[in-house]
Amino acid sequence: MTRQTLHRLVLTAAFCAAAGAAWPAAAQKARDAFPPPGSSTGTCRDGRSWTTSEPQHAQMLVALNAARADARRAPLTRHPILDRMALAHAADMACRNYLDHRNSAGDHLPERLARVNDGSITAWQRLAEVLGTSVAPERQVERWLGSRSHKRAVLQPQHTLVGIGLVRIVGSKYDQYWAVEFLGAER
Repeated sequence: MTRQTLHRLVLTAAFCAAAGAAWPAAAQKARDAFPPPGSSTGTCRDGRSWTTSEPQHAQMLVALNAARADARRAPLTRHPILDRMALAHAADMACRNYLDHRNSAGDHLPERLARVNDGSITAWQRLAEVLGTSVAPERQVERWLGSRSHKRAVLQPQHTLVGIGLVRIVGSKYDQYWAVEFLGAER
């Protein structure tokens, strides 16, 4: 590496740091492609295809809001940025055959939200996620309500917005991956 190239790298890293950009996150962002808004199919790096289902996303919202109504909580409203975040995470888990709240790059929820946010979510006070592999949305909500930490996320009174992602895939550990993101906007 020449001295001039090294100098450019140092200046670029300093500029990224000054601008608040994380060097590894920027490299990861360039590597991973998020499903475009409105996607109903996608392709993993290994060539496998996945699908999603807007009718099942809608059924999941109905099931979540029914559980919240039973607990006297306000209904959730879907948000396109949270939907995109959820679908990206569900696709990442399905394509890479894992189930975890961190993505394959090791990012937690706040970093994952920052990577997909177009600026429409400006401030938030609570962010939570539930993951699952059940085929039926109603059955998956029942499972979440049977777990104290998942139930807390589903029924959190401050949560007002939700993003729902479902990916169906062949050749992974599970046939179906749910990622549901909850957000309580700052008031």
